[in-house]
This record gives sequence, structure tokens and C-alpha cells, in this order.
Amino acid sequence: MAFPNVMKVAAIGGLLVAALAGPVAAQGSPPPSDLVIDRQTITKSDISAFMNGLFGLRRRPRSPQIHAVSKDPAAMPSEAPLVSYQGRNLGPPARQVIWMSTAQKSRADPRYGEAYLAALALAVMDNGDAGRTLQAIYARTPRDRASRQALGNAFARAFKAVSDQSAALAADEAAWIPQHVVPGTTRAAAYHMLKSKGLTAYNWAFVKGKPISAVGPAKHRLVFAGCDTGDWSSGAWPYMNEPLPKQEGFCALDRRYKPMPNPDAELDLAGAFDVDCGWSTHIVITFNRSDRVATVKVDKPTVGCT
Repeated sequence: MAFPNVMKVAAIGGLLVAALAGPVAAQGSPPPSDLVIDRQTITKSDISAFMNGLFGLRRRPRSPQIHAVSKDPAAMPSEAPLVSYQGRNLGPPARQVIWMSTAQKSRADPRYGEAYLAALALAVMDNGDAGRTLQAIYARTPRDRASRQALGNAFARAFKAVSDQSAALAADEAAWIPQHVVPGTTRAAAYHMLKSKGLTAYNWAFVKGKPISAVGPAKHRLVFAGCDTGDWSSGAWPYMNEPLPKQEGFCALDRRYKPMPNPDAELDLAGAFDVDCGWSTHIVITFNRSDRVATVKVDKPTVGCT
């Protein structure tokens, strides 16, 4: 089911960090060595805190903006020859300055990706927005450029490792669901199995949404109205003959669904991610008139970018 156009960017942003709610390592198993920085285990919540800080740095009007400057390779520092965080320029306007080597041919190069992420991490930490764990590590790190760069590099490796683990988990879950939630399974049994895996099924038709608006300074003129659908909880676990939610404001105007006797159940498995995009596997479970599973459709992973 496609997202409504209203608040689509916010929904994609939610998918981008949906995988970042728990510890990196499975319970009872030690984390990989590259997920430990300065003897501190890095968790998914730490990565999420960094992402929130990065989004704020990019979007808050009064925050120093990230400013990229192209540099000849000879001018790049030896510890960061591709991308280098150079600190804050107080301006005005205040800017977090990143140097980027003109020798870099493609941003698809994994070496560039890691170097760019390391520079972004240092910019967010330098701004104090990377979350409690990372800020504590940053405060303990010696202030010399080599030590700070080593911290940025270590974080970039941890970030990539968490992304890889999220992708592997999503792939495992996408394979597990159609093997266990098979045609003929009752809705209750299907939901029980999904809950046992810590998954949540939803149906977009039952997401109530929250009307939002913004008023401009000129004669209090309405400049924006929409429906915030970031909270999906009202659409979780749809059941047979469930009534559609009573909506208000713009949410009611955007209503496009009709009552359905046996609503589908959908899942979005958050997989790999980077600082701009997140990959997600969409699954749709349909039910027949007896409220038993009819089909299970697993889509290929798709990407959404903010």
C-alpha cells in the first residue's frame, strides 16, 4: 500500500530509523569488536541519537549548517585524505566545515562513504548533538586531529556494521514469515507468530493521523495544513470487520479508504540504511472470508530517502 502524499517525507524518515530501537548484538552474544569504541559498546539507540542530531543539524534554522568545500588532494590532511572535518566557522552564518578532495571520482566508492560518514560524525559530535554515549566518548578523546579522526573512523565502521546487521535481520525475517504464516492459518495464529518475533502488522487504512497546520505572521494566514501519520499505532493488528477510525480536519479530507470486512495485514521490515536513505521490505498478508490467511506477498527491498 503506497504512502499518502501528505507527510510522506516524515514517513520515510521514520523508516530510516525504524531499525534503531534496540541493542546491536543479540542477547547473550558479545558484540563484534568494531562495535566497541573506547571500551564502550555502541548500540542501535546510540546510532539513532546520532541520526537525530544529524537531521537537526541539517534542518534547524539556527543550527550551524554543514558546508562542504572542495580541495585539491595536496591540501587534504594526511589522516583524512578523502573527506575531512575542519571544525566550526563562527561566521556569520555559523558553519560546520567539511573538506572534500577533488580526487574523489565517485561517492559510490565505499572508501568515500566511510570517510564522509566519519566527517559527519565529528561535525555532529562537535555540535554536541550526537547523544549521551557518543558525546561522552568525544569528551574523553584527546583533542588532536589524529585522535579525533580515529574516533570518526571507528564510528563510521560501527554505523556500517549496524546497517549490515539490520539488513541481515530483515532478510531472515522476510524468509521466515512465508515459511510459518502459511495459507489457511487463522488471523489470531498468524498474529501470535508475528508477535513472537517482535514484529508488528498494520493496515494504513486504520491509521487515524493527527491534523496539523501552520499559521503565517501576515494576518494569521494559514500557510500549511496536513495530516501527520507518523504514529501508526492505531493501524496495528487490523481485525475482521474493524470500523475505520473517525478522523478530523485535513485527515478526514484526505480519507480515501472504504470499510473492509477482512483487512490485509502489512509489515515493513527495516533493513540497511545510511545517513540519507533506508531500505525496507514490504510484506502483505491477505485473508479470506473465513479470516484465514489467503496469500503472503513479500516484495523486494525498496529504498526511501529524506
